[in-house]
Amino acid sequence: MIHFTKIEQPGTDQAEARWHTRLDPRHTRAFGCDECHAVIFAPGGDRDGPNSAACLQIPEASDSEIAHALRWASEYRTRVLAICDTSQQAEAFAALAAKELPGHRRVPLETASVGKWGPAS
Repeated sequence: MIHFTKIEQPGTDQAEARWHTRLDPRHTRAFGCDECHAVIFAPGGDRDGPNSAACLQIPEASDSEIAHALRWASEYRTRVLAICDTSQQAEAFAALAAKELPGHRRVPLETASVGKWGPAS
């Protein structure tokens, strides 16, 4: 099992906390990736277990593909997973998704791992 933690910073609220996004290199190196980051959003009320998802590779996905995936996820209340090359890309995507998916919440990677949510587990 891969363990990831969200970094809680003293004196800040949840919205300002920094999130870990890096997937464990022991697992990603098998696919030729020394550094790989993931960001996950889930619709409000989502539970562990199987559910549909919009999955994106950043920076490979075009702006129109990202916009379409976020609209689709909002309309159909699906999870969103973005796999990114860098932590900067992951945080930029997280900021966009938070704005475009008001009915969703960001899911810490350790929660996704425990819930067996695909590549995070």
